[in-house]
Amino acid sequence: MAQYEVISYLAKDGLPHDFCYKVFEDDKGYIWIATDDGLVKFNGRSFKRLSINEGLNSNYTIDIAKYNNSLAIGTWGGGIQLIENDSVVNFTPNKILNTTKINSVFVYKNQIYGSNSFSKGFYNFSKKTAGDYKNIIYHKSAGCKIKREGRGIFFMDNFYNPEANLKGLWKYDIEKNTLKEVTSKLKNKSISDVKYHNGKYYVNVQNKVLELTNKNLKTHIELENDKATIVFFEPGKDVNLIVFEEKKGKQRVVFFDRKTKKYKDLELEKKGFNTKVSSVLKDSNDNFWLTTNGNGVFLIRKIKEIFHLLKNKNIIDLAQKVNVKYFLTPKELIIQETNKRSISHLLNTGIINNRLSLLKDTLIIYNVTREYNSNFFKLGNNYISTRSDFKEKIKVVDKELARLKINFKSIKAASTKLDLFFKNSYTNDINKIIEKENIIWFLTNNGLYVYSKVDREFIFYYNKKNGLLSDKITDIQIYEDKIWVGTANGLSLIENGEIVNINSINKLPQTSINNLYLDKHNVLWIAHQKGYSVYTNNMFYNFSNKTGLTSSFVNKINEFEKDKICIAGNKGIIVLNNKLPFIPNKPPKLFVNNKKKGIFNLDIITYDKGNVITEYKLNSLLWQPVKTNKLDLTGIDYGTYKIEFRSRLQSSDWVYSKIFEFSKPTPWYKTIYFYLSIGLLILLLMLWQVINIQKQNNLLRKTIFEKSEIQKEFQNVRENIARDFHDELGNKLAGIIVMSDLILKDKTNIDKSNLSNKIKLINNSASSLYFGIKDFIWGINSKSDRLDELIFYISDFGEELFFDTGIKFRLNKKLDQKNILLPNYWSRHILLIFKEAMTNTLKYSKAEEVSLDFVLNNEELTIKLSDDGIGFNQRTIVRGNGINNMRFRAEKIHCNLDIFSNRGTIVVLKGKTKK
Repeated sequence: MAQYEVISYLAKDGLPHDFCYKVFEDDKGYIWIATDDGLVKFNGRSFKRLSINEGLNSNYTIDIAKYNNSLAIGTWGGGIQLIENDSVVNFTPNKILNTTKINSVFVYKNQIYGSNSFSKGFYNFSKKTAGDYKNIIYHKSAGCKIKREGRGIFFMDNFYNPEANLKGLWKYDIEKNTLKEVTSKLKNKSISDVKYHNGKYYVNVQNKVLELTNKNLKTHIELENDKATIVFFEPGKDVNLIVFEEKKGKQRVVFFDRKTKKYKDLELEKKGFNTKVSSVLKDSNDNFWLTTNGNGVFLIRKIKEIFHLLKNKNIIDLAQKVNVKYFLTPKELIIQETNKRSISHLLNTGIINNRLSLLKDTLIIYNVTREYNSNFFKLGNNYISTRSDFKEKIKVVDKELARLKINFKSIKAASTKLDLFFKNSYTNDINKIIEKENIIWFLTNNGLYVYSKVDREFIFYYNKKNGLLSDKITDIQIYEDKIWVGTANGLSLIENGEIVNINSINKLPQTSINNLYLDKHNVLWIAHQKGYSVYTNNMFYNFSNKTGLTSSFVNKINEFEKDKICIAGNKGIIVLNNKLPFIPNKPPKLFVNNKKKGIFNLDIITYDKGNVITEYKLNSLLWQPVKTNKLDLTGIDYGTYKIEFRSRLQSSDWVYSKIFEFSKPTPWYKTIYFYLSIGLLILLLMLWQVINIQKQNNLLRKTIFEKSEIQKEFQNVRENIARDFHDELGNKLAGIIVMSDLILKDKTNIDKSNLSNKIKLINNSASSLYFGIKDFIWGINSKSDRLDELIFYISDFGEELFFDTGIKFRLNKKLDQKNILLPNYWSRHILLIFKEAMTNTLKYSKAEEVSLDFVLNNEELTIKLSDDGIGFNQRTIVRGNGINNMRFRAEKIHCNLDIFSNRGTIVVLKGKTKK
């Protein structure tokens, strides 16, 4: 039988009232509960209440039914009302029907009907005029139960009112306004309920559930107690839930397993159940819900199939032979013989607090005294009694070294290096020794030592300095060329000699690892101080006492029996079915509402235990946590954005929302149109210069034919352009900067904030333009083609950039030639590449030293910028226009640009100065 957990919800947990009438699941997965003090919407974490303050005519909500995209709510004394988008709709216009006491609501062919226990039928509440609100069907019986189920509307005797005249099961035809008995075989039978499931009707008749097919009846379930009366029958995937009454006022809730045909009492009395069930629901996740008349709501939640051993025992370690299992606790060794189904306790008044293992047929218990006789062996300062038939099967050793000596019997001559290893201080720090294929792994508090029995050498040594997360090694698992390493500070993977530390946004809840186990599906199980975790598909799935685990910490995980994972902790052992690979829990349902730009309201539905993790990603940035159910991004910078949300339990995969787009408009003075206007003005000035240049070039083409003369005149033209730009445009921009600066310094303009701000913008824009044009002028000047001029200009920029920043700037050059002329346009592109690189170094590197190296060797120019900063991860960095522009400029001049970053960053440009 599948495993289920019972959770109780009462007024103290957030319900408005413990007297509940109906439970209902909507299309999204929310649970709605009708109570004596309003209607409740539940997402698994919080209750949202609707009452007369929100528009209900009455707080006594009785029944719930789906109506189109809304909910129809029947109230006691308030008629029927609709709930749309969590708001109450004033649905019933007639004053009489507004005060009707409704106990049943159903929808048929897009019409809403309601009835109550004291009427002789039901009413159509969807008509628009008051004249249509009349009793539709009359019958002698008052108090009959009316229910819409499957494709029919049924009248049946209400089990709670045995004096009613209507007996059997009757089906009503709304179109023909007729009431016909479904089958004469139920004539004069008291029917408590009818249920439609998978194309069949099930009828509750006293202690039986009958299956109704084409007027034929057969017994589906029959209780042994013929005096019991089944009140509710709810079919599930694996089991059926049955609520029955044994004696007046006393109800029981049981499961019926359809495969084994066995019953299981849910023992709700232990959770405070002592009243009657008012409604039953099986939700979309195959969980069961019960509402009660005074005990609130019960959730019977389906959980993974498990069973428990040695409850409340602190199991430190375990081992198994063919027919014997050994369990070690701080005070005893427990031995279970499978074939005899008996358990022996070897008691001890002291504390063992270590571990055990099996070597052939011998059980090895570590860190105890090797002093024992035929009836006792000594653990610490205490003697433990043992049966004679076990004395030859238990060997007590004082250190891991003893086991090593046993395993080394095949080694004839001792290794000098191994002897030295045991003589030094590391011997006392050995946590575990593992042998595999002539390789011995020493797990110590000072790292992981790997010894070859064949070579008699230590062939590898891993510790924190060469990449592990900690020097203290607690466990390893070896699979092919992968070595999983558990440490006191997390999980590492050694593969082909490379160490990768397993980090995740949703990392281990506790980094102190007790034990690792790699199962037959190549799934890694991790025992730690807050429970256990499973690592697969690059994800950690975490389980703790917050998710239902009985133990608060786990000591050991192993495949104890075939297809069974055994998890040993301080509250005993749980055993999981491992026939199939590990499957995470179902993720929560995530709903995001974006009614206003930049503001997102989140709602998450889950009825599983454990913390819910919710994050968002803006554009291409990293995922960020969402701490509340409302994310307000209205204060974000101007621009257009894409945002995505995701949510998970610690034991589930992620569930993702759709991608939302929103934007924050830029003020007019920061719009592209404003900058285009300024740019257009500059372009016109440049165009005037270009026209003049074009005229000079046309004259040159007519008069100069020799290549040397053309080159000489071209250089003159470049110098003229530089001079003209400097005289005409540069001086004017410099004047703008000076004049705006004088205005800003004028105290009479201090209070004119708008004018001051605008002038500041002009000043900043003109300054930026001035230095950009300065670089442009230098780039088109013929002198800039000289390598020594380029070195001087870039180094001058670097010295000025890093001056008074705490970063030491160095220039190194090694040139095998002098007076080198670079190809056309090289100087300008190289200048812009390394200005961008040095600016990034200043902003992000946190470096103390920066070096700029120029090397010319056999006409190959190498320029390298290096720093000793923090570097960056090129796989995770968000690529911006800066790096892309640097690569684009290098391609334009047919050079190679490489960027390396680990501890510090290196930018290298290489190219041939002569093609």
